[in-house]
Amino acid sequence: MEILTVFNLQAKKQDTSNITKWKKKWRLKKDKPLGLNQDVWDGFQAYWQLDATANIASNNSLNRKSKRGGKGEAVHNGGAKTREQREIEMWKTAERGGVRPDWLDLMRDMHTNKQTGEVQDPVARELLATLTKLKEDKEAELQQSQ
Repeated sequence: MEILTVFNLQAKKQDTSNITKWKKKWRLKKDKPLGLNQDVWDGFQAYWQLDATANIASNNSLNRKSKRGGKGEAVHNGGAKTREQREIEMWKTAERGGVRPDWLDLMRDMHTNKQTGEVQDPVARELLATLTKLKEDKEAELQQSQ
């Protein structure tokens, strides 16, 4: 994997984490974080006060909490990691042998409860079951044609 790609993903992760912490400080009316330029801090505060920013945050929150046709709120077990971060982690594991995970493996990993081994989200569970069956059928069809 290219070093710059890994670096950029790590930097993005760290930036997101820092910005989240800074916003919490701002909400609590605390001082500027140490090491952060005053102009940058002022810029973040101005951005967080915009109506458009509040609307985006509110819309994202509503989407996360939507009931999805009676199937409840979306549940995943990926923690605060992005899909890209989890994909790279899986890609680098020894048991994968440097093979990039396919979408089904990644989806299954991100939605499976590590303690119970169950996919908790009903929408993800249905989608994974359907696509796994389609994949298995296609693989069987390809083997028979050889």
